[in-house]
Amino acid sequence: MRNTERYTVPEEVVELPDLEQYSAVYRELPLLRRILLWFRVWLGGKSLPAVLREMEQQRLIHSMQRSYSDIIDTGSLMLLAGFYEPLREVSRRAAPMRAVVDVINREKRTAFVLGVLKVSEPEVSAQLEAAAELPEEILDNYAITAAEATTQLRRRMQEALDIHAAQIKKRIVPVLLGVHGFTALANVSWESLVPPADAVQNRIPLKAVRGELVELHRQLQWCRKFPVVEELALAAEIASNRLGRSFAAPQDLWKHLDAADAAVPFEDLIRIALEEPGAIIHPASHDAGQWWPALGEEYLHNLNGGPALLRHRTFRLESLMREEFGVNAPPVTWLPVALYQRSAGALRRLALGADFRRTRVLAGSISREESLLSPINRKQLLDAHVALDQHIDELESLIGTGENRGKIGEEMKRLNDSTGDKSIIRVQLASLIGRHRPRVRVLLDDALAALGTIQNVCAEEYRPIARAMPQIGTVLAETLGSTSPVTVLDRIVQRYPLLVAVLQGLVAIEDEITATPTQ
Repeated sequence: MRNTERYTVPEEVVELPDLEQYSAVYRELPLLRRILLWFRVWLGGKSLPAVLREMEQQRLIHSMQRSYSDIIDTGSLMLLAGFYEPLREVSRRAAPMRAVVDVINREKRTAFVLGVLKVSEPEVSAQLEAAAELPEEILDNYAITAAEATTQLRRRMQEALDIHAAQIKKRIVPVLLGVHGFTALANVSWESLVPPADAVQNRIPLKAVRGELVELHRQLQWCRKFPVVEELALAAEIASNRLGRSFAAPQDLWKHLDAADAAVPFEDLIRIALEEPGAIIHPASHDAGQWWPALGEEYLHNLNGGPALLRHRTFRLESLMREEFGVNAPPVTWLPVALYQRSAGALRRLALGADFRRTRVLAGSISREESLLSPINRKQLLDAHVALDQHIDELESLIGTGENRGKIGEEMKRLNDSTGDKSIIRVQLASLIGRHRPRVRVLLDDALAALGTIQNVCAEEYRPIARAMPQIGTVLAETLGSTSPVTVLDRIVQRYPLLVAVLQGLVAIEDEITATPTQ
């Protein structure tokens, strides 16, 4: 800070020259002028540099009197209508935006950046959003884990951020700098600089507003460099949503900023106010802030491949069961996630599917044909067929079928309907889930293994089984109805593998994303 008799001036804002610097002015004067100056020094008792400064100050005032008599009364140093009239339109448009910039500055900066990016760089924003989606090759890989999917998502997103970093920064930095500058401009003491239109006294003492004048000039120059019209419109929309009031960004604000800057000689007015004709006004400086790391963290932090895999595998399984196995029963929504709501519920519903039931009946008939298969394959098929029936029956006993909720469902209903202490009920529910979870998982694994064995045997022995289809079809005519036994066989051979893969992938994801047995 430099303390003068007139004004305490921050050195980073206004640079005030030392008196000795006026000696350079003296050396440029003609000889006669220099002699006259020495007489003034001798008669006035002032130093030569001080006299030179006064001379430059008077020359500046005379110049303003000739060219800007409507802006300043150089005799009384009063600002006139010519000064504040060009600013009145800027003030009128800037005042309502104070609430807007206040909202922007209260908002999480990353949220504002994301909004600006979506509006101003929609292609880049869309590509970043696309990078947060799992590609088909990962979604359709039922062996991939949620952790692996998340790792690949983060890698894809980081690559997308790296590719677009320069373009994003080039676009966002001026916006943030413009908003910072406009925040400062909106908060200028307009009441001091622009009297009301109906004010009786329209003359403003120049020295009384020199600080405000300095800041207005600096921020005006800054804002003119960053005409963020679209972004202020977006900011106005954000403020409108947050405050429940309608704000419209002034589209022609920069036209009035330019007009005010062209009409008013700000720097010379400031020099006269400071009585420093050599004063240098430094431009305003704003920092865009550390928004880039926060933006990257925003994109990377919430990436989680588990939910996407869970949704995809659930959808794929639902489509497969409906289209290939005739399942029409609704999902089991009451079953807790920790008890394999999707996979166990799907297997229970699968048993009700007409086409799936036909595959089980056909597999049982094949396993009972003693001369059709090799002894080993026949035993494997028979064991798998019996085991699958047992596992499905036990699963039905645990979680029911149709309106029957089964053992687990009834216990849960009893606890949920209880009027006892809620904390105790939560502990009891957790205990219930923990007690049944291992058995449900075993039933799922064994049932899927049985399905896999049935498919393997039927695929290996496909030709002899297919040759026996007319005979088997006659025996099962009532059960199969109009469905060809070969169609049912092909469904076992061709669709069981995908059914098993999707169910196994679903079980794995349910295991992985279930943090505790109580979820």
